[in-house]
Amino acid sequence: CNQPAFTRAGDVVVANHYQDTLHLVSGTNGAMLHTCGAKGDAPMQFNEPYGVCVSRDDRVFVADYSNHRIQELPNLGRDGRATLLGVGLLQFATYVALTPSEDAIVVRQNGGTNRIVVLARDGASILRVLATTDDVTHGNYGLAMSPSGVVAAGGTSEKWVFVCSVDGAWKRKIDAAQLPTLPASLYGVAFDSQERLLAIGGDDGGFIAPLIHPSFVRIAPR
Repeated sequence: CNQPAFTRAGDVVVANHYQDTLHLVSGTNGAMLHTCGAKGDAPMQFNEPYGVCVSRDDRVFVADYSNHRIQELPNLGRDGRATLLGVGLLQFATYVALTPSEDAIVVRQNGGTNRIVVLARDGASILRVLATTDDVTHGNYGLAMSPSGVVAAGGTSEKWVFVCSVDGAWKRKIDAAQLPTLPASLYGVAFDSQERLLAIGGDDGGFIAPLIHPSFVRIAPR
């Protein structure tokens, strides 16, 4: 399983990468509330899904990795239908996030040149490129969107976090020289409501404590 997302009710949505399914899990007791999906390339079928995000009206967006697309599922997947987004535009989509106004979709890719892009809300076009292979060269783990529109992405085998504005006005990397406590390997990133970034990493096969740094994204961009 990969980076999950919370619903309005506090439940958890997570994609099962190896079983090509999507799970809705109770945030209260961990009970399985709903499972949907199967291996394939039709709507509501997945091929190695990765990250997910959930809109304010309970639409689930799934990075359908080996189908090279995003799937949008209304009603947390309970309706049994999906809209395909970014078909023919994406390569190995790994993580997905909605912009703060939910009028566009940010997608991290593990293939092609343009690694982080902003996809139109209808999935018909790429509005802008936020990061290329020159910016995000290794790994495919982690994508987060802050309430004010800052995008963060981690490098699996690299000791850095890439940050940029969702409008493309600035971008930069923050590495161990600027933040010595940064984990050597990053496996997930998230923002809280105060713009603090949580970076979850693993050293020697184990997990270390999440990093919380209040001024992380406020370092003046170069």
